[in-house]
Amino acid sequence: MVIGKVSNSLIPLIEEFKTNPNLELEGSLGVFDSGQFTSGVDFNHFKSLYSTFTRVKNQDTNTSWSNSDVKSHFASFFYKGDIRGRFNVKEKPSFVKKTTISKCDFSCKERSYDLRVSLKEELPLKPYLAKDTPDLVRLHERWSFTYKEAWRYDFSKVASGTSKEIACQSQPVFEIELELLRNSHILKTWTSEQLAENIIEKLVDLLGRFDSNHKELPYSLKLSQVWNSQNSVIGTV
Repeated sequence: MVIGKVSNSLIPLIEEFKTNPNLELEGSLGVFDSGQFTSGVDFNHFKSLYSTFTRVKNQDTNTSWSNSDVKSHFASFFYKGDIRGRFNVKEKPSFVKKTTISKCDFSCKERSYDLRVSLKEELPLKPYLAKDTPDLVRLHERWSFTYKEAWRYDFSKVASGTSKEIACQSQPVFEIELELLRNSHILKTWTSEQLAENIIEKLVDLLGRFDSNHKELPYSLKLSQVWNSQNSVIGTV
């Protein structure tokens, strides 16, 4: 398949990302069905990819991987008005107003999982006092790998519920995400087309390119849905 034809849909997101430091751009694995995307993979896929990243990082002699395999624990509390509070034992709580600006969903019939690329705005709130009961609590256990100071891969074990107590008792979901970091050199020297193609290529890597015999597997991506906050769903294939 021609990556460029698929990745062109990401160019508007990347252009906006470049101009606004409060935006984050990330891709995730999940399942797209009937217009809905559910983030998460099964434990075996999660474990296999994590093991691969650990091995590649340990074998790297060029120090392309920095701050890699960093483990963190934190809790995210989501309140009305798109407010998210993040808590951990080592830092003061931080609050942001987090809003989804745009997202593109891609289906892949040859794989067990599909892809979503999201553009979100995070506006810091200082000071902020959480008075309301949260609508959702997510407990994260996360391992992160940073590649060339430009890409971060997050492997997260997440338990969710309407309260911390309920979240602690729930079955965890395993999430894999790729985030484009604000590397000034990359953002200045790479075109939006190059960045879009790199995002798709790296997400396809996470879907799995080879079988157990190291033979390259065929795949095709189809743009299933494009959504933005102004026009809601603006394209479905």
